[in-house]
Amino acid sequence: MKRLLAVGGLLAASMVVTYSTRRAVASASLAPLAIAYTNDTRGFLESCGCSKSVLGGLPRRAGLLRSLRKRHPNLVVVDSGNLGEGDAHLDVSLRAMSLMGYQAVGMGLAEVLGGNRCIRIAEKRKVPLVNTLVPNGKRGGYPREWYSVVTRGWRVAIVGFSPSEHYDADALRHRLRVLLPRLRQQHDLVVALSQLGMARDRQIAEWQGERDWLDFIIGGRDAAQLAEPLRVKRTTILPTSDFGREVGLLTVRRVERELRWECRRLPVDGACQADAVVQGLVDDLRRSEAEKLEEARRQETQGLRGLAGRLRVEWVTAAQCGVCKKRAYGAWLKHPHSRALRTLEEKGRVVPECLPCHSQTFRAAGRSPEKGADDGVQCVICHTGGVLHRMMPRTKRIKRDIGESVCRSCHDSKHDPDFDVKTRMERLRHWQER
Repeated sequence: MKRLLAVGGLLAASMVVTYSTRRAVASASLAPLAIAYTNDTRGFLESCGCSKSVLGGLPRRAGLLRSLRKRHPNLVVVDSGNLGEGDAHLDVSLRAMSLMGYQAVGMGLAEVLGGNRCIRIAEKRKVPLVNTLVPNGKRGGYPREWYSVVTRGWRVAIVGFSPSEHYDADALRHRLRVLLPRLRQQHDLVVALSQLGMARDRQIAEWQGERDWLDFIIGGRDAAQLAEPLRVKRTTILPTSDFGREVGLLTVRRVERELRWECRRLPVDGACQADAVVQGLVDDLRRSEAEKLEEARRQETQGLRGLAGRLRVEWVTAAQCGVCKKRAYGAWLKHPHSRALRTLEEKGRVVPECLPCHSQTFRAAGRSPEKGADDGVQCVICHTGGVLHRMMPRTKRIKRDIGESVCRSCHDSKHDPDFDVKTRMERLRHWQER
């Protein structure tokens, strides 16, 4: 039976909903249990600073979890998986999660595709991966089928459902009908970390009927659409987020012989004090990426290969456009687009993750720009290459009608969630009405 008690807080994400579950519990401890959960970091290690409203980042998350531990001594920390692709990013994510004290991490598509490499990194960083489907067929190995977390009178079982091209619903159903009742007898709560998707999560909840084998499912980013927890039979699917923008907090209390729980989502924003150690891990990775790019640029500019690259005509620069379009060029010089590369240099983020939107050199040629180069978001990004137009100025080879999709290629929900194309186009105005 669900009871909505109160709604409060500065943000909708901080909404608190209280529920009760009529089920006898084995333990009699009165200390509440708190489960902090995250999902789908997807390589988003820190807020890039492109927009003040961008949430997320491992250093901020570490700071938020540290503050939650002070308020909730019985805190369990889990993640449903999909941390991100690339060994370097995955290693930093897992090292940070080890420092943050994660007690179980599910396997998303990124981890499944990473295969044994991902498992080796997780073992090295001592991060407990859980996958009840066990794709390698080994029982009792790594990743584990399930984990048991015991904290101050609470016993919590954690299982994990990872995606697979060989997903077999019947086999999973049979496996859960054997495993979940056994876990239920030994634990106060059974929680699933799932990256199977909302439809399959609901299917798993439906399988149980009126049995109370599985209490909660913490899913992937498609559960971010939930405004509040979704009750399916005796199982509750909890709301999530994307890119690690929020930390979910599930608080469970015993009242007499009944379980009562609350769920909220806490934004990982600028109010969260960044953890210095985790920030250092991210900074070290950024420096390493920048050094590799610079070394590749130096090697490319040497010898015949470098000579050919310098002679090759790839695009017309903004300064070259300004020879004829003086008014438009003057407006561009005053706009942040012209300073896009310098912004990265000032923040020490001249890295492959940011350069496609901040450097025309990297976008067009795939190489790192020289430090202090006259680069940025140039005319050609919106108006096409311009080489033929410069050779034959009277020909109509310049794109004038710019669609919103061009802007959204960089100003997307990940980096600029509050982007409004009409407002930004007015600030960018460098043309005359025809």
